[in-house]
Amino acid sequence: LVVRRGQAFNISFSGVEQPEQNLTFISETGPKPSKANKTQATFGISSTASKDSWSAVLQSTSSNSVTISISTPPNAVIGRYKLSVQSTSSGSSAPTSLGTFVLLFNPWSSGDDVYMANKAECEEYVLEEFGVIFA
Repeated sequence: LVVRRGQAFNISFSGVEQPEQNLTFISETGPKPSKANKTQATFGISSTASKDSWSAVLQSTSSNSVTISISTPPNAVIGRYKLSVQSTSSGSSAPTSLGTFVLLFNPWSSGDDVYMANKAECEEYVLEEFGVIFA
């Protein structure tokens, strides 16, 4: 999964009762994730998505399955993230891995440092199929 900063993505999983009360999500990137370096975030389910921090919003529930929308902040560290969930109702204190995703910059989001107001330049620089990469 590849996601741009400031963009939401959905995850679905089963086996959860009262997800809004019992789930805590953990996103981590890098070799030594820490909240101080903004490479680790812990967040629960809220009623609305945050534009400035990691957030989770319950989208739907059916029988024993839930769909949750995860939103990323526009200033999050770019990289490969591990997403885990911790359930307080299961009695286990160990988080369960939900998988990994890659977080990229987002020139379409005004909150991102790389935001490009000129749509024509954004098309040329970001969406062009051919170009030069300077290393």
